[in-house]
Amino acid sequence: MTCKPAVGAFFTRRTGRLHMQETPLQQQGSLLHNTLINSIVTPAPGELARRRPSMCHDGTPLVYSLQLDKGDKAPAFRLLVEPGGTGITVPQQISFSLRALDQLLHLLGWQESVEDVNAIVSRVFPSEATPVSHWWGGIWLGMSLDHQSADLRLYLNLRHGEALARWQRVADVLGWFGDEALSATFNRWLAAVSSHATPVGLGVVVAGGRVRGLRVYTGLYAPTQETMEAACLDMAGGDKLKLKLLTDTFTGWLGTFQPQSVTMGYDFRLEATGTLHPAIARVKVDISCQLLPSDKRADVVPVFSDIISAWDFDTTYLHEYLDDLRECFGGYVVEFLSLGFRGELDHVTLYTKPDGCAPG
Repeated sequence: MTCKPAVGAFFTRRTGRLHMQETPLQQQGSLLHNTLINSIVTPAPGELARRRPSMCHDGTPLVYSLQLDKGDKAPAFRLLVEPGGTGITVPQQISFSLRALDQLLHLLGWQESVEDVNAIVSRVFPSEATPVSHWWGGIWLGMSLDHQSADLRLYLNLRHGEALARWQRVADVLGWFGDEALSATFNRWLAAVSSHATPVGLGVVVAGGRVRGLRVYTGLYAPTQETMEAACLDMAGGDKLKLKLLTDTFTGWLGTFQPQSVTMGYDFRLEATGTLHPAIARVKVDISCQLLPSDKRADVVPVFSDIISAWDFDTTYLHEYLDDLRECFGGYVVEFLSLGFRGELDHVTLYTKPDGCAPG
């Protein structure tokens, strides 16, 4: 990847803004960040792709994001990477990512999470390589860092197979951590959401040596205000008008959303006992900006900033983050916008890829 010095400078600026210089938390964040960056493989000149990129349409293997929460909570800074490059097959990419994950768990001293992580992976991907060879993507890795904690993220791609098989894989993973109460929650969720969306991914949060949470991502078959509200399961509460404002803005640019261009994420939190809390903790609505015309894509940040400022989010952190991207990389491109609901609008997130970090 051609922008590694800029990546290091950007991370230093970000952690400096979080006031973490030389603290154990900053050291842990540096370990996560640098190891993840080193898992990225730049394609050799003329190398033929053996799998489709699954994070960014152009194959960029690096995405940064900033989450702004309501109230006085400091922002969370995140990194997503797609390890291994596109010159390897999907089974090889999965193996490559799992080796990088194992290295990180060892370096962090979080080996006690390995049993749960292995249980999750084995319930998503079949043990035989041949069926997986035709899947769309494999595993991404990521991290989150704020002024209080750092965690490791694992993302498993479910964009393959019929809807029933995908839901079964999700049920198998949740069942590893769940009980009868969670089964009832799953059945109600399935009945409400399955007609509107299909599973497309599974996120795993590891921190302090154990799995802390799971997020199931589903892609909407036909994204509209109505299907988004239905898939929010009343978690948006009285803030549905805020979702409508953002979707009206996008449909004004796009005409209509393309199938699967809006993703709904459902958070499940693990109790201290290691059992999933039998309720969905939060719902996220992720809107892809990747299909926007280039002239409209440039409008996303100023429009988004104005909108969330009207919703009483402090946009100072957002503009600092964007200034850092410009300073270190010369610019950025917005990939996704996200709204998170927990009875009302809980947080907003901007996902960006740095300019000059595309493969090749």
